[in-house]
Amino acid sequence: MWASARRSWPSCGGSPVFFGRDDLFDFVRENLGGLGQENILVLVGQRRMGKTSLLRQLPAHLGEEYLPVFLDGQALGFEGGVAGLLYDVALEIVEVLASQGIDGEPPTLDDLAERPTHTFEKQFLPQVVQALEGRVLLLLFDEFEELEMRVRGGELPPTVFSYLRHLMQ
Repeated sequence: MWASARRSWPSCGGSPVFFGRDDLFDFVRENLGGLGQENILVLVGQRRMGKTSLLRQLPAHLGEEYLPVFLDGQALGFEGGVAGLLYDVALEIVEVLASQGIDGEPPTLDDLAERPTHTFEKQFLPQVVQALEGRVLLLLFDEFEELEMRVRGGELPPTVFSYLRHLMQ
């Protein structure tokens, strides 16, 4: 059961040691779009350039209309293939919802194991969207190349990329 408690977002505040990136935050805000828009932003750069820091600071620079969920590709569970991946994504979404005073239940791993994409897309996500009451769920993938490594290693099917693209659209 999903219940939304209308609460104002807590002030995230930026880190005092993270500064000088206002142009990037402005670019992201201007290009995110919103409901009904299919903008996908990709941040590319050399190692140690601050991509992860930027993603972690993004919630402090976005308005209340977004619910950003940080997903670390190195920490996502790949045991169980797509079911394990979607289970960990669902857990992260539910954790962020809880931090906003919104109760939710992730799908069980058993449900995802039986029909992973159907359970995630047709059962879990509609409940999340309803609970958000018009806000936009923003998935912030860090270390996305981990997915490619898992595909090459046979832990994930190559279709995972087209499925994620489908979800984003």
